Amino acid sequence: MHTLSRSRLARVGPVALALAAALSLSGCQADVGDPDPTPPPAEPSSTSPSESPAALRTEPQPLLADGCDGLFSDAEVRRTTGGAEPRETGQFWQVAIETIGGLSCPFHSDSMAGEIVLLPANRASGTDQAIGAPGCGIDYDEAVCVASQTSGKVWVLVAMLVAGDEVPEDVPAPQTAVLEAVAATVRDVVPAGVDAEEVVLDCESLAERLGVTDVLENDVIYPTRIEEGSGPLERRIADHTGASVRCDWSELDDFRELGVLVIPGGAWAHDAQATAMPGSRDAAVAGGPATLWESPSGETGVLIADDGDLVWVWDRGVRESDLLSVAGVFLVA
Repeated sequence: MHTLSRSRLARVGPVALALAAALSLSGCQADVGDPDPTPPPAEPSSTSPSESPAALRTEPQPLLADGCDGLFSDAEVRRTTGGAEPRETGQFWQVAIETIGGLSCPFHSDSMAGEIVLLPANRASGTDQAIGAPGCGIDYDEAVCVASQTSGKVWVLVAMLVAGDEVPEDVPAPQTAVLEAVAATVRDVVPAGVDAEEVVLDCESLAERLGVTDVLENDVIYPTRIEEGSGPLERRIADHTGASVRCDWSELDDFRELGVLVIPGGAWAHDAQATAMPGSRDAAVAGGPATLWESPSGETGVLIADDGDLVWVWDRGVRESDLLSVAGVFLVA
């Protein structure tokens, strides 16, 4: 998924921002890496998205009434970001963060670009260490800095690309100013996410039940995606907090991949996600409705609302019939 990566940060104004930059301080994304299952809003699919029972779709209470637009309408946030505008992507990791009561807002202006992530403070334990905040590092030949603080009941993160050839020793003052402005804006906010059951996946056992070696047609399977580095910022945050749970497998002879992503309590976002998949088709998985879609990046996936959770089973280089079979086995496992 492109999260302030490859496509999310364009070169804007005087700041040299790379299209390929990912906010992953320890590495960069390979071309065949992180899947991009949900592109920015596009033309609706020619077919109606498969629907899940409405009773299971508990929506999270928005952290801010107008979401990212509301955040950037705050006078001090707008001033410190140079009049930045939020960039909507609708990606799965944003859904995961919103489901637990948080908010993720990529942004850009003529002078800066980056991402603001807000989480319930009680879900953010250890997240600073997991993403290396506060600190700066080189990623995709660009300097990236991350800084965070807790404001009331909200944990606030600001991640930004910075100009220049050298990595700053400290988080730049303009970024600190943005952090303080956002923290002031959310100081009295009380987050309320979806009350979802915890999901735990035993990836090794699951691989055996799904027959991953047969599906990927290789006896040598790696329990990772094919990518460099630690992955996009939003994904790392969602994984660390339990907002998303996933298993990934790959083989390196023909570079096939297979993965399962679960967003506990995320079924509320199913229809919007399915609608944002142009050219998707209705499918049946384990006797229930699903949405089958091939992304522009060449990844194919099945989107399912399952007992209140949002499930995405995806592959690269696998037969469609095998993908649907894997999704069915996963749902009944």
